[in-house]
Amino acid sequence: MKKYIAFATIILSIISCNSGNSKNNTDTVSLKDNTPTNYDQLKQTDLNYIGDLSLGMTIKDVVGNLGEPEAKSAEEEWGADGWIHQDWEYKAKGISLNMAREKDSSAMEIFSISITNPCQFKTKKSIGIGNTYDEVKTTYAQEIDTTASDENVVTVGSLYGGIIFEFENKKVAKIFVGAAAE
Repeated sequence: MKKYIAFATIILSIISCNSGNSKNNTDTVSLKDNTPTNYDQLKQTDLNYIGDLSLGMTIKDVVGNLGEPEAKSAEEEWGADGWIHQDWEYKAKGISLNMAREKDSSAMEIFSISITNPCQFKTKKSIGIGNTYDEVKTTYAQEIDTTASDENVVTVGSLYGGIIFEFENKKVAKIFVGAAAE
């Protein structure tokens, strides 16, 4: 009996030690079934692109594509992921980027992307500002998270990583690419 108790204690110790071995929150993005389960995998999917921009794009590539932003927020550490974040605004272009870096790094990359009018960028499936609600629903029918969607918002993938379409008068008014929740 003592052998079984000792064996069970060892197994429980191993399990409890391994349960705390997770990477930072940016590595735990979870999408719907058969989709990426971490931020690095999300960056490799079609859900990470809008026009010439994608999650993980470096500062050099962003500035090469868009030029310098019109405004930048102060850098701020987010408690949710422990990364340093900064918002870059391209208001005249209808583009807002959240740039991020790990605390001990100086290399920032795109963490999330928001576009509004007049931005003409489109997703990999050719949906952009001005497309209709029905076009979005038809195009992404198999990838919509119905628990996070209604007549005003369609979430493709999930709130934890994907594309969120916001509508005004049944037309796309805003597109968000990235993780909207932890």
